[in-house]
Amino acid sequence: MRKKLLMALTTALLAAIFFTGNTDKAYAADFYSGTQQHLNVSGFTDASYYTKKAKTVDFTLSTPYPSNRTFKGNLYLQRKSGKKWTTCKKTTFSFSVRVTKSFSLKGCKTGYYRVKATFSGSKLVNTTNSFKINR
Repeated sequence: MRKKLLMALTTALLAAIFFTGNTDKAYAADFYSGTQQHLNVSGFTDASYYTKKAKTVDFTLSTPYPSNRTFKGNLYLQRKSGKKWTTCKKTTFSFSVRVTKSFSLKGCKTGYYRVKATFSGSKLVNTTNSFKINR
């Protein structure tokens, strides 16, 4: 009986993974500002590893507390270079609830990267944990 139950659960789990696609989202690079300067903003990449076939890094910013407030700022895609982080791409953002911005990987080298966010009107700087990009 136990063996059949275990087999059924394993089959159901594998079917769920197969039919729902990539499970990397749970392991994507992310940050959460918490209550720092009352921002309550989180951000995450669409993957934790990018192959040579990848064309973009998609980064989503959101807040769990929608209001009339508009968040504005800059996002930087940065590559680790020795002990420093070098900006490869930069984009601006503006959102009230949620926004996804894309960084083209054209011109970016193989290496470990992070996304850095700065917010207008705030000294707060958020950075994701690092993730690998292969070119």
